[in-house]
Amino acid sequence: MKKLLASVIVLMLLVSCCLIAAMPTSAADVNYDEWEIYDGVVVEYTGDATEIIVPSLDKDGNAVEIIDYRAFFMMDTLKAAYICEGIITIRDEAFLKCIALNEISLPYSLEDLSNCNMFKHTSVHSIVVPGNVVSIPNTFILGSVSAGTEGGGLTDLVISYGVQKVQSGSIFYESNEIIFPSTVDYIA
Repeated sequence: MKKLLASVIVLMLLVSCCLIAAMPTSAADVNYDEWEIYDGVVVEYTGDATEIIVPSLDKDGNAVEIIDYRAFFMMDTLKAAYICEGIITIRDEAFLKCIALNEISLPYSLEDLSNCNMFKHTSVHSIVVPGNVVSIPNTFILGSVSAGTEGGGLTDLVISYGVQKVQSGSIFYESNEIIFPSTVDYIA
């Protein structure tokens, strides 16, 4: 049984590394006319693309490290968001009510997921929480849109090695199994 569990953990970590390696690392094709970016903060996306790459540089080449509160709020046609390396913080409710959003990639550089409702009322199926995120916030991911609850149709959740805390009510969805890495020392 221990050998099977160890094999599953190794497989999950390999999948996590592959998904992180497959994420975009630059925003060379970004149309900056569709982005409101101020002082290193993505405030809003004003375009109508169904798939976006969230840049980590503004049009002048300055670092962008934060996705602001409700930056993509109610973008009901957004299906995929790929967040570039360099983004460190995603604030509360950034993707709240993006009901068509089913694919999200979080960069390895991500450290702070703020506090709540990150993917509430979305259709996200799979999330890899990078190891630089110390704490998974409350109401990070909830239930399933297809099941009539508040979250994302989530079927796969990978918590990378390095995550230390899982806050109360942070992960609430239908799953047969969640495996926490050994770095998690607190589950509320």
